[in-house]
Amino acid sequence: MSTSLAPTALREAEYALLQCDASPLTTGSGADAILDIVRDVAEGQFKGVLMHELAKPLLSISNETSINEEGVLGGDLRLQYTSPGSLDDPRKELLRLAIGVASLHAFVQANWTGPDLD
Repeated sequence: MSTSLAPTALREAEYALLQCDASPLTTGSGADAILDIVRDVAEGQFKGVLMHELAKPLLSISNETSINEEGVLGGDLRLQYTSPGSLDDPRKELLRLAIGVASLHAFVQANWTGPDLD
């Protein structure tokens, strides 16, 4: 996986997420894990994106989180905004954006439009 992202690749990735269309991505599949995540989001593979190893740290909650007897979450509910340390800031931001877009689309698909994410 490369350690930097060219400005044109970043722009293409952002357009792919905005348009839900992977065609703006000129980088080949498998060349970069984050661009593969962006491609999967643009192609509607939301469950796979949310289950990806790079997404897990962004979607986890801390160990102090608990559920009381009324079923209410308590404790520290902060999202973990740490992603693998080898990524530079634009790559971390792109990963967060892609995971956020996938989360929103998955929520809408699972709760309104269908089909199930399975």
